[in-house]
Amino acid sequence: MPMPLFLVTLPRNDDNRNIFNLTEMCYLKIKVEPLRPKTGPAQCFRCQGFFHSSRHCTRNPKCVKCGKPHLTKDCIKPRDTEATCGNFQGNHPANYMGCLATH
Repeated sequence: MPMPLFLVTLPRNDDNRNIFNLTEMCYLKIKVEPLRPKTGPAQCFRCQGFFHSSRHCTRNPKCVKCGKPHLTKDCIKPRDTEATCGNFQGNHPANYMGCLATH
């Protein structure tokens, strides 16, 4: 069973950099890593298209989970079913970094 992930945000200063030296907490071995920025082209949350944002998108909506023509927030697809990419119909959500549409 995977352990949970936690996001800790601290102001940038010399004292707070010491968090990366922690290897154990409450008798558990831990690994502290910096947050990796998302790489790849910007993706619209409305239509799942690339190189623009949803703020000014006028395209028809496309769900990130099932690829159907509705907003993701309105999707009724159960969590335990496999996602369908709205860009290439693969077995992953449309925002999957390994999708062919991101290359």
